[in-house]
Amino acid sequence: MVLGEKLQEERKKLALTQQELASKMNVSRQTISNWELSRSYPDIESLILLSSLFSVTIDTLLKGDKKMIISLKKRSILSSLFLCILGCLALASSICFIVDFSLTGKFTWSLIVAGSCLFTGIVLAIACYTKTERLLKTSIGITCLLLPLLMTIQYVDSSSDWFWAYGVQLCLVSLIFCWMVILLWRFTRVSIWWLGIAVLCLSVVVNYLGMYITNELNESIDFIIPALSQGILAAIFFLTSWLFAHIRRYKNKRNE
Repeated sequence: MVLGEKLQEERKKLALTQQELASKMNVSRQTISNWELSRSYPDIESLILLSSLFSVTIDTLLKGDKKMIISLKKRSILSSLFLCILGCLALASSICFIVDFSLTGKFTWSLIVAGSCLFTGIVLAIACYTKTERLLKTSIGITCLLLPLLMTIQYVDSSSDWFWAYGVQLCLVSLIFCWMVILLWRFTRVSIWWLGIAVLCLSVVVNYLGMYITNELNESIDFIIPALSQGILAAIFFLTSWLFAHIRRYKNKRNE
């Protein structure tokens, strides 16, 4: 018996609904459903809490489910890799601080490196350790941290006023574009191909706005060439989606 079946069996023994178990576990009902259907697996902390709620050992829950054991091993490796990346980022920031201060007597370009490392570390931490709505929470983290990072770069590069001239506008346009894609993916059931088409179409608008903000829209060719390439890619995505849909229908008819 796999873990999902055991979780469902133990939950029903306690006469709990998925929503009631989700409330006790501090996760969403969809997460419980995914666990029981073996679409995803709980992490080690969730397993400990589940074993406590069901009054069974973790070994009993995991016994016979090889996929779950492999999943836990992968998570352990990813966690170790994440800690190594954090260590490398901290080491790189420290070295840059030392070199920068030794050469200039103050902290200049090292602030940009440290800010970028901090930005990367926080985003990775959110992505790795968030249990629910990972994409949404990671996107919120990027949104909150991007402007402070750009302001740090402007503080160091005080020779030009690019941040206030067009940096804020470009940042806002990029964030709006990203959030439109995220919300489209999160709250609709479009296929990955149609999502790609939407991204390409939106990127044409973003490209135009970016060139307009930075006053680089001097010739129409500057905008037409990227727009044409994105249009060709969108057409390829559409044809691929159409082809896969017909192949799926053909297979369904054969199975009938």
